[in-house]
Amino acid sequence: MRLLVAVALSLFGFASVAEAQASSVVGRQFDAIVGRLAKNGYRESHSRLTGTLRQGQQTTFTVDLQQGGRYLLSGVCDRDCSDLDLALYDDSGNLLDDDTENDDVPIVTVVPRWTGRFRVTVKMHACSTNPCAFGLAVFRN
Repeated sequence: MRLLVAVALSLFGFASVAEAQASSVVGRQFDAIVGRLAKNGYRESHSRLTGTLRQGQQTTFTVDLQQGGRYLLSGVCDRDCSDLDLALYDDSGNLLDDDTENDDVPIVTVVPRWTGRFRVTVKMHACSTNPCAFGLAVFRN
């Protein structure tokens, strides 16, 4: 039976049961956020981005945003993570917003003055059991 579970998980891109559980935690956190933001007129505008990082590591994603849209980008992480940070930059490298608070649900916002590609940096500031899973979602009002 264990072999069957391992094969099934690998087919869905999970290397282990622990990774699948961490991804599930991230998904449930986003589901809760989606409900709260929907009450304020926000809807997910992009596919969710997920991954794993070790404490102190960071990764960068690019997102295309439309001029005049009111965007909120939210990060979440698994139970082993206690501090995740986000930073949002324009295509010239200018910092538009960041959330470096000591928390595990960072939020940055922007109303772009032009349509273009923006860069989001995700940093795993505190992770008790490496690596930690994280997710990034983009919402538009």
